[in-house]
Amino acid sequence: RGDSIQRFAQALCHNKSLQILDLSSNGIEDNQLLYLAAMLQKNQTLLVLGLADNPLTNHGIRFLMQALRTNRT
Repeated sequence: RGDSIQRFAQALCHNKSLQILDLSSNGIEDNQLLYLAAMLQKNQTLLVLGLADNPLTNHGIRFLMQALRTNRT
């Protein structure tokens, strides 16, 4: 699953149309948030990222918070 999230996040780096992405209840874990965080630093289109009901901790959420500091959307 981690490899799939990595490839998916890499593809979204260059997304020009997707604005809402709901990844709720997909079993995404903290280590996989690294890939999503890297995507958020580059993606200029995505406005909403849903991650509800995934086994995430404060540690993983910090990755996203750091990425959002550089995201302009």
